[in-house]
Amino acid sequence: MITQTTPGQSSTGIQTHCAGGLNQAAASEAPAPMASALLPQIFPGQRTRGVQTNPAGGSNQQAVARTHSVPTDTTSLPAQTSGDDHRVIDNQDAYVVPGPILQSPILGLAAEVVDDLERVRKANVERLRSLTSIADGGFGLTAEHPDVARLAALVDYLGGAEEVAVKSLQKVMRAHPLGAWCKATAGIGEKQLARLLAVIGDPYWNPPKRRPRTVSELWAYCGLHVVHFEGKCDGQYAAGAGVAPAHRKGVQGDWNDRARMRCWLIATQIVKTPTSPYRSVYDEARAKYADMLHVHPCARCGPKGEPAQPGTPISAGHQHARAVRFVAKRVLRDLWRESARLHEQPRA
Repeated sequence: MITQTTPGQSSTGIQTHCAGGLNQAAASEAPAPMASALLPQIFPGQRTRGVQTNPAGGSNQQAVARTHSVPTDTTSLPAQTSGDDHRVIDNQDAYVVPGPILQSPILGLAAEVVDDLERVRKANVERLRSLTSIADGGFGLTAEHPDVARLAALVDYLGGAEEVAVKSLQKVMRAHPLGAWCKATAGIGEKQLARLLAVIGDPYWNPPKRRPRTVSELWAYCGLHVVHFEGKCDGQYAAGAGVAPAHRKGVQGDWNDRARMRCWLIATQIVKTPTSPYRSVYDEARAKYADMLHVHPCARCGPKGEPAQPGTPISAGHQHARAVRFVAKRVLRDLWRESARLHEQPRA
């Protein structure tokens, strides 16, 4: 006889035993469903507890689950191993140290698009200039020439595409956690700050060391630190004198040139903005360096091939450059402080 069962109902099949003509019932057991382990998702700064199932002995024991799906560049308390080879954390919460929470891949991508379009546009502007110029080996073609007209149309098209990319970058910057600080600070544009953040990432986080970085480390990464050369003078720097870092033959620089350029562009724009709070910083720095004397040979102030000697006054251009550098360091310091404040805010 065949027994009909409904879906979800346990059934017992009837099996015929030929020997002796007796019927014996054999129970067919349905396999138990596998238990799925739930892994908690951890976010920066979040405390979490989890439950693990211990299959040993057929009983369930509660243990603190290990941290899974931890974001990149985060650090958690090390898990300890108990005697029964289960992962526990000594009855403590697993606390994930925040990583680069202010680093935005979307902002970095938008900044790269602007960089690419700007570079291509500038290159084709130079090509167009070479076609129409009669100096420096130019071809001297007129604007009505078909080839010149086509290249000019291409340059205009690239300029329009660049404007669209810049607006997209500014929109991303306004949505960034540091967007409010940028808006409240006159003289610092969304475009330039976004391109700086695309290079340095999170101003408060040190990716190689996986920990918060100091403001001095941020200055050094942007090439705004001071280096000291001890021992024999090489003709460019005086022994033991503190100077701004510069590339030297055979020596690899330990700073980011792109970050240094972005800081310089932001600082020079601030100098042109009278309403900026950093304009007074520039004026104070210019007054400070007005009577400054060289402490080492300076190629910037002397004629070509004849550096200015120690004890001579620094030129007006050198005073301006030092003041701009001072402004850039002040901007980075305040940017670092705002980033530190955002890191210390409680997160859900």
